Amino acid sequence: MKKTVLIFCTLLLSACSYLPTNLRPEGVGKEDNVFTLSWTKAFDPEYETGNLPISLSSPLIHNGYLYVGNGRGQMGAFNIDNGRALWIADEHSPYHASPVVHGDNLIYGNVQGRLFSRNLITGQSQFEIDLGSSIETRPTIYKGRMFLQTRDHKIFALDASSGKILWAYKRSVPFLTTLQRASRPVVVDNKVYVGFADGAVLSFSTEDGVVLWERKVVNGQKFIDVDTDPIIFGKHLVVGSLAGDLIVMNPESGQILRRLQYPVSREPYIVGKELYLLTGDGRIVVLDEYYNEVKSVQVGDVGLSSLKEWKNGYMVTTVGRKVYFVTKDTLSVQSHFELGSLYSAVFGEIGDGDGKLAVYSSRNRLYVFK
Repeated sequence: MKKTVLIFCTLLLSACSYLPTNLRPEGVGKEDNVFTLSWTKAFDPEYETGNLPISLSSPLIHNGYLYVGNGRGQMGAFNIDNGRALWIADEHSPYHASPVVHGDNLIYGNVQGRLFSRNLITGQSQFEIDLGSSIETRPTIYKGRMFLQTRDHKIFALDASSGKILWAYKRSVPFLTTLQRASRPVVVDNKVYVGFADGAVLSFSTEDGVVLWERKVVNGQKFIDVDTDPIIFGKHLVVGSLAGDLIVMNPESGQILRRLQYPVSREPYIVGKELYLLTGDGRIVVLDEYYNEVKSVQVGDVGLSSLKEWKNGYMVTTVGRKVYFVTKDTLSVQSHFELGSLYSAVFGEIGDGDGKLAVYSSRNRLYVFK
């Protein structure tokens, strides 16, 4: 859920930069340890006892550095090999998405609705603007423009170099009970595709924001958000919602071509000519190019949140405390790593690059594997 929530707990992890020695991946031998920790950091924010802020942030690895926004309201750049800080910017607000790279700059938004651009190496501000509401998605950059969605159901198109707003579209969403998650815009062939909290998918012109088509794909009275990021799979647009089906659409007209009964928790992943679905009930479902089910494997007992190729398999995070490693061929679980707290989860995305893989937990712990 794309907002900071409060939970009650009885045990709090101490604020430390390294894991206790008893936190070790289970079921992995020394010769084949896919969960070898390179370094870790803890970013505990200040909070009242019993009210624990939950992080939805995601790390980004780029050219030898890791960039991540933490629960203290800081964006930081760290050496990917040893975790040494290159720069840290104190911005007094948490983050709900990962940053992106545009040229020599890092671009990202925070819960206060501020959009930032900073130099990758120095952290010097290039621009900072106020979009008026929590920035829920990482920006999509296309031909020098960036597109993003805010908490108040508004789509912005901005110049990626200056931050100048080029056009904006505000969706009137009458429903009071939404999941408060947002769909990240996807851009293909000068068209923007994005889902909204009222169960609709819209297509816009990248140039001027003219609505090309809109289609209602989820019906109901509440929790009908189209909250997965749209993807282009072959010649089709694919979107999903926890409250409805996986929808296959014609990207030119918005016509619904197929409805597939899978409760997806995140956008599907394209692997070759297959589509990998992460479900809210802990399964990985594989569909072929014709949307026939190839396999369905139960990985965990809670929703799966992200997937990334790692070594000779896939790393899979969950909205629980376990991170799984599954094989490529059968998707069977070979081992798992426990994040250490009963209340830990991963709501963001896995970061990877430079031979490393990074996971940021809901408890504001950063884990970097090698």
